[in-house]
Amino acid sequence: RQYSQCRDILQKVRGIGIFDVQVEAVAAWAAKQTGENKAMQAILGAMEVRADKILSGDLRVSADELVDFVWFFSFAVDANSEDILVWATKAYDADPNSVRAASLFAYALVNNKQFDIAKSLLETTGTANQAAGLAKALIQVQSQDSNSAIETLKNVIASSPGTFEAKKAAGELKEFGSEYIPAANPNAFNAELAGEFGPSFFGRFVEPEKRVKLEFNVKGSVFSYGSEIKGNLVIMNNYTEPMIVCPDAMIKGNIRVDVRIAGDLNESIPALIERRVRPSYAIRPGDALFIPLRLDTGRVKQILDNHPQADLNIEYTAYVDPQMTADGKIRNLLNTEPARVILKRRKLDLNTKYLQQRLDAIKKGHQGQKIQSVQLFAGLLAEQQEFRQSGPAYRFMYAEPELLSSALAMCLAEGDWILKVQTMAVIRKLKLDYRLTEAVAEDLNSQYWPARLMAVFTLAGQKQQFMPVLNWTAQNDPYPLVRQMAVVLSGDSSASHNPDDGPNAQAKPLPDDLQSTQQSTGDEQKK
Repeated sequence: RQYSQCRDILQKVRGIGIFDVQVEAVAAWAAKQTGENKAMQAILGAMEVRADKILSGDLRVSADELVDFVWFFSFAVDANSEDILVWATKAYDADPNSVRAASLFAYALVNNKQFDIAKSLLETTGTANQAAGLAKALIQVQSQDSNSAIETLKNVIASSPGTFEAKKAAGELKEFGSEYIPAANPNAFNAELAGEFGPSFFGRFVEPEKRVKLEFNVKGSVFSYGSEIKGNLVIMNNYTEPMIVCPDAMIKGNIRVDVRIAGDLNESIPALIERRVRPSYAIRPGDALFIPLRLDTGRVKQILDNHPQADLNIEYTAYVDPQMTADGKIRNLLNTEPARVILKRRKLDLNTKYLQQRLDAIKKGHQGQKIQSVQLFAGLLAEQQEFRQSGPAYRFMYAEPELLSSALAMCLAEGDWILKVQTMAVIRKLKLDYRLTEAVAEDLNSQYWPARLMAVFTLAGQKQQFMPVLNWTAQNDPYPLVRQMAVVLSGDSSASHNPDDGPNAQAKPLPDDLQSTQQSTGDEQKK
């Protein structure tokens, strides 16, 4: 008897663009119970207009909606039995395998005195649902089997006492001078529960979108150049029951993170992160699921690395089970608010003193300091190379490219293979000058296979002249991973097996003609 809530539910269903015959019918009945006759007439009038469009062919709807209209005209309003049969025939033709459509069709046939056809349908569908039970009871009445009809009608009501079908069955019972007496008294049952557990013994209904809250959990909001940006997407369970995350649950576990960059640079990056999470445990009431995310990845990392002197504001927006609306916008499946966080990446205030300190770190520092300096110098070179092509996007300090590339080449010449690999990893994004090209090419003869692997990978992204070197490496390098990388990059599928394969196998020196290829390429760049 909470009629106002029926109206609220109707408005929510309509608000998301759904026309549901059963919801409309219940709302019309609720309006009638509260004396809101105008509201009732408005709902019923809209349904009649829609029904006329369907029958005239102006509106095509699903088979399920056709079945719902049969139910509506059969039980929710007093419709002509012949009109009901028209709807029932249409619905049954649309989906003859639907038990509900067949049951309503049988009920419509009975009301139009076509008992034999109705009997054959009921033999197929059975009488498990209320419409079929009512049809069976009316057939028993026609056969003058009153006792069986009364028993069938009582069973129809008992199966679901709160429906329109049960109300129709109760009316039929009265014609036999009988009535339905429930086996349990709901009022007494409720009073007993309230006495033992208190007045709120039924769980409070909470809309799905209010059960879940999304948040970002990031340590800090301001970052400097070279800092890692990590965080967690937090799915909080605000409900009183455990929450499952899986494909068949309310939360499917599909994650999407969009990014918008503003400040010295402006760019939107849709779907920077797309993941699917499948936790092996339920989220307990009041607890949360923490999903670790690397936020400086993909295009965001490229922008952060290549623009050390840019002030950037980075807004992350995370969705769970994202859906695209008709106007092309992204929203969560449950209509919850997406998680948002804005982080600031401060620009590097570059000056001559700081640059000298970084150069000293390359000469005298430990491995970690050298790697940090390598990342900075590669970023400064990438920044200048981009602005040379497109023009400066913001104010920056200019550093001599020869100074930067010489410092990077110095790291490539050291005996620390880890530093070599890290250096080649960050300079791949650059257009290499002759110093860096020669320094990387030297590592094709390194005794350490990771250095040779990275050298092949780095040189392959530069000039076509290195193709003979790749082909030779694919055939002759002693370590299989290096050969396989060269095969992929060169397209040479004839890499041979070396019986001396192993992590400590020594690289064969390049032939003189291939070394001259490297030298000529370096000379060309030098010119």
